[in-house]
Amino acid sequence: MRSPGAALALSLALLLGAASPRTEGPAEITLTLDTVDVVRPPSGEPGLGFLSGRALAHEGDLELFDVVFVIDTSGSTGEASGLGSRSSWLSHLPGVQVSRGDSVLGAEVAAIESLLDGFDARTTRVGLVSFAGSDYPSTNAWVEAPLTSDFSKLRSALADRLLVDPEGGTDLAAGLLRGAIELLGTRSAESQPRAHATRHLVVLTDGIPTLPEYNPVGKAIRAAHSLAKRGICVHVFAIGREATREGREIAPVAEVTQGEYHAVRDLSKLAPLLAQIQFRSLRELRVENKTTGAPAVELAHDDTGAWSGLVSFIAGANQIEIVAVASDGRERHLERQVVFGNVTLDADQKARRDRLLALQAEGEARAKPAPQKKLAIEPDRTAPAN
Repeated sequence: MRSPGAALALSLALLLGAASPRTEGPAEITLTLDTVDVVRPPSGEPGLGFLSGRALAHEGDLELFDVVFVIDTSGSTGEASGLGSRSSWLSHLPGVQVSRGDSVLGAEVAAIESLLDGFDARTTRVGLVSFAGSDYPSTNAWVEAPLTSDFSKLRSALADRLLVDPEGGTDLAAGLLRGAIELLGTRSAESQPRAHATRHLVVLTDGIPTLPEYNPVGKAIRAAHSLAKRGICVHVFAIGREATREGREIAPVAEVTQGEYHAVRDLSKLAPLLAQIQFRSLRELRVENKTTGAPAVELAHDDTGAWSGLVSFIAGANQIEIVAVASDGRERHLERQVVFGNVTLDADQKARRDRLLALQAEGEARAKPAPQKKLAIEPDRTAPAN
């Protein structure tokens, strides 16, 4: 008789392998250098210049994101969150008892809901998967809401989720598998596949996996390795009392997919941490002045695709190299020979430049060694001369 763990491993191989989504072509990578300005001219040493442009991987004019929230609804998530009366978001969930809303599950729901206003429906689809655990592994994870750009549907699914009491064990591997199926749009998915979207799973769980019975943590990490091969980034938020202890055992689930891991003991900090996740299709951006052989002193890149940097430069021509690496490993290189000169910056460019200069100043201040006090012995001027 096949064990539940073996059945799950077989399901993972079949559903993520044989039932793969339709073939996608590569998304376009846009990489530009638009602004070259002098911050400090060279005078005996290299000067400091400001560069800016755009860097993003996208289809058409927009960078696309598919995000599935995978939430733990096991029995332990019914315990009190500690947020108490601060859970004012309950006011729009009719019929929900405060005791249920003031639970770990309630904190998960509130944190996800707080993010929705910040998403752009033109670029982002969101979905919801719940997981728990029972004697039947095939039912340990299910879709609450397939991927959609109609965020009201996810709000409704979150409200409905709070109407059901948490129960069962914690089968994280099943949650990862079900979330991946939705992101990939395989034959068993309730979501439609979308080409060129950057795929993210955001996992919220209050404890280490308890299912399958044999090596549940190892099964979750193994599932994460399979997801990483398919370009899915997993962000894990281990929340509640166990977050800073046993919860760290599942950190590799995020690490192997190049996602973020956070241990969140204080649930009032969950929503702000979720808001800091970087949903980007570019994994890396590098800027170097090949003439001086120095990388950018400071570099910033935001979700709109805008980037800016500070580089050292010398008088005359400088060879600038910019490299953008997409989440699927593809790269685009841009080399330009530029001469730094004073240009007129708009308000946004000035703000970006000033932020970089502030970061540079903070870095230099941290790197500067603290002044050492010297012990000096002064002669006693009150002593009589010989």
